[in-house]
Amino acid sequence: MIKAIVFDLGGVVFKSDSGSYETREKIAERFGIDKEKLHDFWFDKKEKMVRGRLSEEDYFKELIVEFNINTSLDELK
Repeated sequence: MIKAIVFDLGGVVFKSDSGSYETREKIAERFGIDKEKLHDFWFDKKEKMVRGRLSEEDYFKELIVEFNINTSLDELK
């Protein structure tokens, strides 16, 4: 009897640009952020996002504050 069907959507079923390495690299270059610090920030927040404890919008808000980025939420997205 099948009890569960599990899907790994991110990067498997569909590509999610918001979490991709390339997108983080572009954000780092565009806003003058240390790439390693940005990657560390992503991996620190990723689990909360996967579990639904942190929305994408709140992630970007925290990113703006953490790295003192002078931009709008919409431009960053």
